Amino acid sequence: MVMNQEQYKATMWEIALRHDKKARGAKYVRRWEHFWDEKQLVADLSLDGRTDIKSVLDIGTGVGMLPFIYRQRGIEVEGTDITEDITGPMFIECCELINLTRFELWVIPNQPMNLTKHYDMIVATRTEFDRQEGFDWAYFLDDCFKHCDRVWFKLNEGGSIKKHDSWFQQIIFNKKKDGSAIGQWCLDMNKEDWIKIKDGKI
Repeated sequence: MVMNQEQYKATMWEIALRHDKKARGAKYVRRWEHFWDEKQLVADLSLDGRTDIKSVLDIGTGVGMLPFIYRQRGIEVEGTDITEDITGPMFIECCELINLTRFELWVIPNQPMNLTKHYDMIVATRTEFDRQEGFDWAYFLDDCFKHCDRVWFKLNEGGSIKKHDSWFQQIIFNKKKDGSAIGQWCLDMNKEDWIKIKDGKI
């Protein structure tokens, strides 16, 4: 079934109403306008008029809202998440709704993701893997660029960034549109820029 935006929203609500309002993923539907607008903005910023992005991997895809938006723009998308025993049945139903190819992935500090495909871009929004003790952004970016040409991350933090290394502070940004911040710090980078930064600053 090929759905338009209104059909997608209506069916997502049907799924949400079958689950407790505190279930993982429920907030994305119950606060639809907020999260839909946020994901649309992520898609706008990450694509930014580029025509070379045909495939995307969404790490921590959740209910699959961002993949739906990318697909509306003609982009192939796969998603990842942690074990379904933790994420719960609502995530499964929402991703099955759009036939999203999704596989289990744990981003563990200083361990490779061992992805089996190459993507034009890897994205992640509202994830928490970078909050783990010992998480190394340099290692993670090196690993990402073995499997993609571009990354676009929305960090799950909006406050001080002084805890990060100085080189990382210089490459993240808090994008504003129409006077409103996207919500947290972001990272937008291609492989060539990463090589230059790594060679010069790390």
